[in-house]
Amino acid sequence: MTCKLQPKIIPYRIILEGSFSATTSLAPIITIEADINNLTTLLGDEELSKYIRAICDIRIDDTTNQTKATQLKNADISSNIISFDANLLETMYFDWRVPHTDILCETYIMVDTVQMSEDYNIEISDDYKNMKGEVERTYIIQGGEINSDLTIMDSREVAEADTGGGGGGSPSAEESDTGGGGGGSPS
Repeated sequence: MTCKLQPKIIPYRIILEGSFSATTSLAPIITIEADINNLTTLLGDEELSKYIRAICDIRIDDTTNQTKATQLKNADISSNIISFDANLLETMYFDWRVPHTDILCETYIMVDTVQMSEDYNIEISDDYKNMKGEVERTYIIQGGEINSDLTIMDSREVAEADTGGGGGGSPSAEESDTGGGGGGSPS
């Protein structure tokens, strides 16, 4: 169930790290930094906060294989800023050398009403089980191109001897920060 009163998580900075090289063993990592809009004092309540999680689903559409996905959870919603880190090799068996067309994330708040009902020995209607806030879908790479509407720091390494094979969104020599400034980045 979607609850419009819950905060919305808006990504503002993406950091891409790792290597395109077959000879370099830097793991492919995505870091997603986001603002939590409409964070209320209710969510700061010590009793309730243990049931509230920030969720980030990352999906990679691979040009040759099936879509890969992973879910990251962050329980620390005490500030208006949150960070999700994903080692793509560990979570999805993916590296930057695999051709891909799209990488996107979906961020939202989830309330663990199942655990809450167990802890307080109350029954919660199925309509309210694992309530989910409004989902924010953000493309990091779309159609093989880095989304220029976001601030994306692309620090992936390409070995000089490599001649490609990096798939969509591979960095060029001069591309290290594709900055658009997508929204409310903190100062």
